[in-house]
Amino acid sequence: MPLIAVQNALLLATARRLFRASDAPPLATIRSLAYFAPVIDEVLDLHVSQDYFHYLRYKIERLTQTTHGVQGRPFTQEAR
Repeated sequence: MPLIAVQNALLLATARRLFRASDAPPLATIRSLAYFAPVIDEVLDLHVSQDYFHYLRYKIERLTQTTHGVQGRPFTQEAR
């Protein structure tokens, strides 16, 4: 399994959890990497540009900087 698929799945799952409706019921804590297995399968089947995942990374970075006042880049180029 390509590492990029795992990274993209983590981004996608994180974005889905962060950007859900504010009135949605709270989600349970992720207790295992098994939570990401279906998302990894989904990413492997997707036919989208890598730019989409760059966009998700950007949106997560912006949210992190806005809500936590972070001045750095939590997802650096090295993490890609």
